[in-house]
Amino acid sequence: MLALEIKGLKASIGDFKLGPIDLKVNEGEIVGLIGPSGCGKTLLLKVASGLHEPLTGKVFMGGKEVTNELPHKRNIAFVFQNDALFPHYDTYKNIAFPLQLKKEKNIAERVKRKAGELNGLSEYLEKLPKELPAGIKKLTAIGRETVRIFDMIFMDEPFE
Repeated sequence: MLALEIKGLKASIGDFKLGPIDLKVNEGEIVGLIGPSGCGKTLLLKVASGLHEPLTGKVFMGGKEVTNELPHKRNIAFVFQNDALFPHYDTYKNIAFPLQLKKEKNIAERVKRKAGELNGLSEYLEKLPKELPAGIKKLTAIGRETVRIFDMIFMDEPFE
């Protein structure tokens, strides 16, 4: 079954125009978008996740059209290039944020388990983003997105 299908997608940002793009990703498949800086990789991810409107084309997830659905309805975890951490939240609160937003249960246990899975993160749970090394900031961003259950994960320059 197709996890993601993009048909005839065109998008633009400023003077940059992307597309048309056709893409099919099967369930369980890992796909990397490779290209030079400024070629539209991030724009494609933003359109597929609902963070940017396409000019034309359609986006399907699990066979259902989601082109006009809000980002939170698509259940995509998105790790941004710039980490997008809340500067006034410590590492623990940054990771817990999506769980608190959805009023999930066992938040403390899930955050601590996720921190343990991400090697070396446990010792930084009480630190603010400005106090973290770059690699730990990235792990915090990955932890925040993967602590919850999601259908798909998009990672924009995850190891930059």
